[in-house]
Amino acid sequence: MSYTEEHVTNAHAVLASAKALRGRCSDALDNSASELRSQADRVDRSFQDNIAETERAIQVRMFFMNFFLSDVKMSLFIFIF
Repeated sequence: MSYTEEHVTNAHAVLASAKALRGRCSDALDNSASELRSQADRVDRSFQDNIAETERAIQVRMFFMNFFLSDVKMSLFIFIF
């Protein structure tokens, strides 16, 4: 095998290795991106659930505050008159 043929063969081998490496890197990046998107979706759902739960808690608290305030107002009214 001549010097040139040997270098051409080596160049083809290096190109094939680079192509295989590019494929593995691409697969790893695709998997990572998919996992990150899935994790971000779970975090978003968790935040939305937490916000909804907080809103429900505020509504319950407001209901009881209004209930007790009306009871206090009624007691004061009865006490005054």
